[in-house]
Amino acid sequence: MNNSILVVLITLASAGSAFAQSATAPSPTFNKDVAPILYKNCTTCHRPGEIAPMSLLTFRDARPWVKSIGAQVQKGAMPPWHADPAYGEFLNDRRLSAAEKDTILRWVNAGAPEGDPADLPAPPAYTEGWAIGEPDAVFAMQEDYPLPASGTVAYQYFEVPTSFAEDRWVQAFEVRPGDRAAVHHVIVYTRAPAPPAKPQPAAGEQSPRPRQQPAITFAAGMEIPDGQTGGKPLPDGERRNAGPNDRPAPKQLGPSVGAYVPGNGYRIYQPDTATKLVAGSTIIFQMHYTPTGKATTDRTKIGLIFAKTPPKTPLVGTALINGALHIPAGDPDARVDAEMTSTATSSRSVEGCLVGWRMLGGASFLPLGLPRGRSRFAGRWSNRA
Repeated sequence: MNNSILVVLITLASAGSAFAQSATAPSPTFNKDVAPILYKNCTTCHRPGEIAPMSLLTFRDARPWVKSIGAQVQKGAMPPWHADPAYGEFLNDRRLSAAEKDTILRWVNAGAPEGDPADLPAPPAYTEGWAIGEPDAVFAMQEDYPLPASGTVAYQYFEVPTSFAEDRWVQAFEVRPGDRAAVHHVIVYTRAPAPPAKPQPAAGEQSPRPRQQPAITFAAGMEIPDGQTGGKPLPDGERRNAGPNDRPAPKQLGPSVGAYVPGNGYRIYQPDTATKLVAGSTIIFQMHYTPTGKATTDRTKIGLIFAKTPPKTPLVGTALINGALHIPAGDPDARVDAEMTSTATSSRSVEGCLVGWRMLGGASFLPLGLPRGRSRFAGRWSNRA
C-alpha cells in the first residue's frame, strides 16, 4: 500500500445496501424520510450559490438526480468522507448511518415518491453566503486578481491588514473564493507585527537570555528546495519571470488561521478552544489557482467569528511537509515520510488534521510517538478500497 504524507483526494467505498426493496416496509418519501437526511448531511454544499453542481433543498431540485443520488450513496462516495473508520473517531464525520443509507436507497428503488407536503420539515436556515453564521469580521483580498484562460499560475500571495488593537481568539472561520471554479485551494496565514528592537547590553553587562527553543521541531532532510513555494528564493539571475500579475510570497509567514479546499472551507472549533490572532496582525492569502478555459478574476475572503473570552485550550496549527520528497517514475508503491517532534513540557493533543496529496497518493497514516516508547495511529486516509 502506498503510505504517504502528501496530498489526498479520497473516496471510501462503503458497504451500502443493495437496491433491494422490502416487500413489507412502507416506501420512504422525500418529504418525511429523505429531506431530513439531506438537510443534515448534504445541503451545506448542495444549495444555490455553493460548490455542489446541483441543489438538493427541494423535491423538485432532487428528483432529476435520483439515479445519481442512489449510485453515489450506495458506493459511499457521497457524502464525501476520507478517513478510515478503523482509526479514530472524528467530530465532523460526514458518513451516513446504515439506516440513513437504507432509507435513501429504498426511496430510490421505490421510484422516489414525494410524499405528503405536510410531512416536509422546515429547511435549514443559512445565513446568506456564510455557513458559520454572520461573521464578526470579514477580510477580503484588496484586488480583483486577473486570471488567464489557460496556462499555469504560480502560487499568489495577498496581504490584508487587520488593524486590531487587541488580541482576538478565532472560534470559527470560513473561506469563500470569489471564483470557485478557478480556486484549487487556499491557505490563510497570519503575520504578527515585528516586536520592538531590544536594546543592546552596555559594556560589561550580561547578554540577554538565549532565545527560547521552538515548541515543535522538524526532522532533518525535509527542506523545500530553493525556488519552490516555501523554500529560499533563487539568486536574481536564476529566478523565473512570473509576469506582471505575480504577487510573490512575503519574506515571513506565521500561523494559519484558515483554509479552503472544494467542499471544505470552514470550521467551527469546539467550545473553550480557539486560535489566537495577535493584535495588529496581517492576514496573508496563499492562493492556488487553476485556469478554467476562460479569463476571469478572483477576490477571495475570509470570515471570522471571535470567542467572547480566552479559551481554556489554545489551538496552534502547523504544516508537516516533506519538501524534499522524490517519487521514482513508475513506482506505484513509493513511500514518503515526514516527521515533527513536540518539545513542549506540557501535554499536547492533536485536534485535527487536513491531509492533501492530489491524485498520486494511495494512503496516508498519522502515527503518534508517545512517551516511554509507545505509539499509536491517530488516523488513516485512503483512496483505495
